[in-house]
Amino acid sequence: MNMKSLGIRPSTEALLRGVTLPDGQIMALVDYEFRIDHSYQRPFAKQTVENVSGNKYNPDALGTFIAGRRRVTGYLYLVDGQSRFKGLQMRKDKGLSVPKKLLCLITPNTTRRQEARMFLYHNTAKEVQGNDKFRARLVDKQQPELSIDTAIKEEGFVLEYVTGRRRIENNGIVTIGQLKKYPEVLQNALQLLRMVCGGKGNKAECVPEDLRNGYVIQGLALFLLGQGSKELASIAKTIKLRTIDLPEGYKEVKRAIAEKSHFGKDRPKLFADWLTRMCGNGIIGKAA
Repeated sequence: MNMKSLGIRPSTEALLRGVTLPDGQIMALVDYEFRIDHSYQRPFAKQTVENVSGNKYNPDALGTFIAGRRRVTGYLYLVDGQSRFKGLQMRKDKGLSVPKKLLCLITPNTTRRQEARMFLYHNTAKEVQGNDKFRARLVDKQQPELSIDTAIKEEGFVLEYVTGRRRIENNGIVTIGQLKKYPEVLQNALQLLRMVCGGKGNKAECVPEDLRNGYVIQGLALFLLGQGSKELASIAKTIKLRTIDLPEGYKEVKRAIAEKSHFGKDRPKLFADWLTRMCGNGIIGKAA
């Protein structure tokens, strides 16, 4: 079988940036037995699902599915092709024609972590959202994602991979790709957010939703970097005593973006500059 004629890339193992995967990849025609691990997979591509399940269905354009045969269970987990597969399942449910078997490149004896690495490779050339890459890298225990996730959890927050207008958890943080910019002060920024906006118990779930996003937290990190060795408690005390309204400050930032006087990527710096101005003559208390 000529792999190139089937649209298969050269050996996946050789292209995984040094990742060691089990030997013996095979090309096979398989039944509709795929499973999907949402811990590293991105959401379904709506347009692809609609095309495959609807009038734009083209069996010759289905291509090759890529999957890993899970080491412990023996189940076949899709690494690439989940939206095409979802569309085919919908066709089957409607009684429409589908191929009897699906062409699949299978890596046997995989772990979830290896599948996450395979996902990252096969999606580097596609338009994949930062959240989806972050999630896959986290499953693969890569840095700085692993340290970021640890800091988030230690401060009582959780990472939110939000799509559309789905409700955010009371302690969820969105726009998580922005958290990678200043990992050395990330935890201090999260602590400051809790100390100022977390109510009596400095609780993560009390922080307003509008502040629980990567732009705000990156802005707080930038602000803290400008404060040198000043104590975090003193900084929080200053913000509270001067009744500095962080949600209102972020609204000002968003207004500036909406008025096109600044670009969206400027949000963290705009927020840091605003907070610095509001703190005025300096932080109450002494340096750490």
